[in-house]
Amino acid sequence: MNRGGVSQLNLEQLAAERAQLTYLFQSLRIGARSSERMEPLEDQEIQHIRETIGPRREGQNPWTFPEQIFSEATRLRNWLMFETALQLGVRRGELLKLRLDSLPRGSDDGIRILRSPDDPADTRAREPAVKTAERILPASRHLLSASRAYLTLPPPLGRIRGKSPYVFVTKEGQALSLDRADDIIQDIGRHSGITPLSWHRLRHTWSETWAERFLTQPNGKDLLQYAGGWTNPHSPDHYIQHTIERQAADLMRTYHQTLYTREGAK
Repeated sequence: MNRGGVSQLNLEQLAAERAQLTYLFQSLRIGARSSERMEPLEDQEIQHIRETIGPRREGQNPWTFPEQIFSEATRLRNWLMFETALQLGVRRGELLKLRLDSLPRGSDDGIRILRSPDDPADTRAREPAVKTAERILPASRHLLSASRAYLTLPPPLGRIRGKSPYVFVTKEGQALSLDRADDIIQDIGRHSGITPLSWHRLRHTWSETWAERFLTQPNGKDLLQYAGGWTNPHSPDHYIQHTIERQAADLMRTYHQTLYTREGAK
């Protein structure tokens, strides 16, 4: 339309037209905004969530939960789901795919994260997916004790038995759905005032914590990749890089403090 009736252009004219169009389109381009980094939960935030939804036990008395937080049939389950996701760093799908035979027995402390796609026992309309690699993760005594209580206590506090092979079930004994799991973590955030809260943020918190711990080991990246279940060896790089940045900044701040101390001594 802007050729002025000229049907053909030589190479020089084409180059000029292209340069003009490039300039026009660049002026209309909207700059892409970098995504905000998901912040891991701080220790005081984790403690506050535990105080909000967790049980209280004095001596040999049975566990008691805050009555205003969740119904009696879901209090222990929801708290256990939070602790399992936070302590093991599992994804939402892995959490919902935990089976009774995934849990340790006897003196064993390893929880098995297994892939079971198209499981005939899974009747959920949207079957949770285990996207990471299979692995065995040791659980703390606190987490194992809570799991035993959930499995052995009679309903309504304990788990409904005999209807599903999966660990986390509804009040009717059916495997918990993805949507209901999302509602649970959002309710935990709402009751505790820690928002935004998601299962992915719990995994992110776990990854940040263990990246710093594993980084002190010669094969720390391999350890982190295994524990996190990543199949891509570059997936943990983000957490390792952030740990290195934080440690470098801390060392520099410590050095700066020594400079001021030396100047004061003079």
